[in-house]
Amino acid sequence: MTNEELITLIKGKTLATQNTQWGPVSLQFRDDGTLYGTNNSGRDSGKWRADNGKLCLEWRRWDYVGCGIVQKVGNELQHLWPNGTVHFLHRP
Repeated sequence: MTNEELITLIKGKTLATQNTQWGPVSLQFRDDGTLYGTNNSGRDSGKWRADNGKLCLEWRRWDYVGCGIVQKVGNELQHLWPNGTVHFLHRP
């Protein structure tokens, strides 16, 4: 996926995702690159960007800073950890 495709896919959107470690997480990707998330244990904010076709997230408190590939598998969007395992998924 190119940076442009990735940005078009998520910029300005809120995605209901399933995180492999923390369960349901709502992720809001603001146009200005800020990121907001909520889950059962609280909220966090940070930044997002596309870099070399990967989605990079940097949270202030949650345990994730890094870039991972976003891939479409059927109807599902998957964000991968840097090691290639699924970090979170979104089913529209």
